[in-house]
Amino acid sequence: MLAKVNFRWSLLPLVATLLFVLIAPYALTWRFTSGGLHWPEGAAELLWRSLIMSAGTATLALLMGILLVPGALRAQGAWTWALILPATVPALVPILTWLDLFPGWRGLSAVIFVQGLMNAGLVAVSLARALETRWAGAIELAITEGATPMMIWRRALIAGMSGELRQSFLFVFALALTSFSIPLVLGGRKAVNFEMGIFQALQLEMNWSTALSLSLLQLALLIGLVWLLRPRGEEQIQTRARLRELLGSRWSLALGLVPVAAMLGTLLGRAGQGVAQLDATLMRELPRAIFASSVVALGTSLLVGLGLGLLARQLPSERERAWLSAYTTPSAVLLGFATLAIGQGHGFEMDLLRMTLGCSLMFAPALWRWRIAPRLAEFDRQIEVARCLGAKDALIATRLITPGIRNDLAWVAGLAAFWAWGDFALSSVVAGRSQSLALLARDLMQAYRLEAAALCIFLCLLVGILQAAVTQKLLQRRD
Repeated sequence: MLAKVNFRWSLLPLVATLLFVLIAPYALTWRFTSGGLHWPEGAAELLWRSLIMSAGTATLALLMGILLVPGALRAQGAWTWALILPATVPALVPILTWLDLFPGWRGLSAVIFVQGLMNAGLVAVSLARALETRWAGAIELAITEGATPMMIWRRALIAGMSGELRQSFLFVFALALTSFSIPLVLGGRKAVNFEMGIFQALQLEMNWSTALSLSLLQLALLIGLVWLLRPRGEEQIQTRARLRELLGSRWSLALGLVPVAAMLGTLLGRAGQGVAQLDATLMRELPRAIFASSVVALGTSLLVGLGLGLLARQLPSERERAWLSAYTTPSAVLLGFATLAIGQGHGFEMDLLRMTLGCSLMFAPALWRWRIAPRLAEFDRQIEVARCLGAKDALIATRLITPGIRNDLAWVAGLAAFWAWGDFALSSVVAGRSQSLALLARDLMQAYRLEAAALCIFLCLLVGILQAAVTQKLLQRRD
């Protein structure tokens, strides 16, 4: 009985954190609703378009990811990072590339195509790692016995990895369901998903009841995906074998690097032209925007690192980590508008505070799922042994978890700083003017000054990488 009581009390900080992260945006929004929930006239059409957009994005990413699996098997080190680069860079980069290559292509199809290509490399790397950890030994034996590569791909990838394919599809589906940056710029006038519907309801009508209704429907779909995205319970076989030599392909790797080459070519080419087009107005705005972005990035990295560190110290169970890992992000639009309840007006300092808080809450779930949750899973056996020997959870958190995940926290803090430099979607809601470098780039793109926008984006990436590297260096553990 005493063990049960201690276990329940140990959950209180975790429950408080979850309530704040998951419910706070909706609670803050509820205070602005006067007549309760209200469904807009086109709610059914918006639901259909959002599902079509998410399903189309996930399908394209999965199909392209399967084609890129041989290249992902071949990739090592920096080449692997190159494959997932489109999914990790700020959305300003693929948007700029798309506007440069296809300036007249907007709408639902454009959003599906851009988001699908952005996530294809990430899906390919995930499937390749699953092949290496679960099927490497069996594939090597089958090829030794005379099986052809085509038979291997058909039996192992398509049939044997149906669970991983489903998980990849649902993961990209959830990301697309809550996406805002790409639909905001490329979606056109008609809302293509819930985020755009919420944004239009608040920006054009300030209809909080409609926005909250759409956001709750989106949340219900995300909760349904939580159950479907639960990790498989079967034990994995950790072996590398010779898959790179047996099934790796250079042409697939080259195909996966095409989007990266297109983005870098467009960014560097346009940025070079933007240097020659610097005018007095832009030169006057750049220092202020760079300072604001650096402050937001620093604050975001500290809040994310501290928040995820405190959450990890609560020693969440396997089921609790599964829920946290499956949860993506609350509505970025609703989160942005909810932060407007903090303070009064749109002063410079208040805008920076809201941007910092909003970016921290938006980035934390993805970084938890990507780095911290898998790292915590490695300590399960040690935690179990320590508890059997009588160690208290506070001692386990201090002596085992904190030093064990310090380098991981430094990594997520640095990546949060990098993402904060490139955020313009949530910042568009929170800040009324071009307060940051990313917002300045957004305004320049909307004015079709792509060269000047490319220069600002290049500065975002350059300074963001530098600040992320410095943050990681300062916070990482020195043995």
